[in-house]
Order: sequence, then C-alpha cells, then structure tokens
Amino acid sequence: MSDPQAAPGFLCVYEYVRENLADPGGLTLDFPGGGGSARTGFTVITTSAAKGFYLSRGTWAVTAG
Repeated sequence: MSDPQAAPGFLCVYEYVRENLADPGGLTLDFPGGGGSARTGFTVITTSAAKGFYLSRGTWAVTAG
C-alpha cells in the first residue's frame, strides 16, 4: 500500500504479500507487556504452514489520537 492510513488513535497493519503462512492466525500482532496496545511499539508474529520459506510483507500506519 503506497499511502497507509489509520484513524486517530489506531494502528493499522496492511499485509500485501503472504506465502506459506498458516491460516487462520498465520499473522498476529503482539504488544510489549501484553494487552491491546502500547506506546513502545508492536511485533508481528508469523507461523509457517509447512517446512521451508515463508513470508509476510506489508506496511503500517498509526495516527495519534
């Protein structure tokens, strides 16, 4: 996505390439300290569907609320 956007107070993650990831839940977000949000960032966690190469590629946007 060339122009990622998020509503005020939200983090939006846009995945545009996915190869060999488990569904559902092949891509999840985790926040430092657990819970639904954090000011310190986020982590993308992937799970492969099978042995070998796997990939998730995308972009993100956040807007202060």
